[in-house]
Amino acid sequence: RDSVTIVTARPGAGKSTLLLQLSNALVEEGYKVLYASGEESGSQIKKRAERVIENIGEDLYIMATNSLDAVVAKAEDLDVDALIVDSIQTFVLDEYLPSRAGSPTQSLECAYKCVELAKNTEKPKMVFLVGQMNKAD
Repeated sequence: RDSVTIVTARPGAGKSTLLLQLSNALVEEGYKVLYASGEESGSQIKKRAERVIENIGEDLYIMATNSLDAVVAKAEDLDVDALIVDSIQTFVLDEYLPSRAGSPTQSLECAYKCVELAKNTEKPKMVFLVGQMNKAD
């Protein structure tokens, strides 16, 4: 709790699969988890989960959207313990429109919003952010 972890790797390295497995492991430990994807549809995420997770926990919630405002509202409504944001570059906050997803402004402000959520004094959360590495070292 009260933490933000960033997972980065090249596209196709398995970040989403790893975090989906981590999400279910947290659910098995008694946590409530929201997995929010800005890249894949709910049905795509469900198919992956069925492929890699034997028993999907009841408290694993999936959301497919590009609106971080909607994700934050859902996380608060569900009162989750952990939030996965996959990937941060695909999300926007309405306050910073018309700046588009992936722009420096949106990416930084979305990341800051996630830190705010994690550090909430009333109900701190674990937040995991996925970041794409698109350029070679």
